[in-house]
Amino acid sequence: MKKKLPSPVPPPFQAAITNLINQGQIQSLLDFWIDERAGLGLPDRPPSAYSSEKVVQQAQEIIKELGFDKRIKFDWREKRLRT
Repeated sequence: MKKKLPSPVPPPFQAAITNLINQGQIQSLLDFWIDERAGLGLPDRPPSAYSSEKVVQQAQEIIKELGFDKRIKFDWREKRLRT
């Protein structure tokens, strides 16, 4: 019987790494902040990866080219780390 290997990413960092790969940002943009920005007359999303799918795709390409996804056991179909 084979022993299951632990994830190479420590549990406290797993959510941050998953968000970085899926969203291009570590912190998720909460509805509260979207509403606050709208109340200030700002666009609902800041000019960053939150508002540019192209930037997220470019970041994902870099992650794949470097093999980072394989090192951390990221499942692209499930869009999460395999633990």
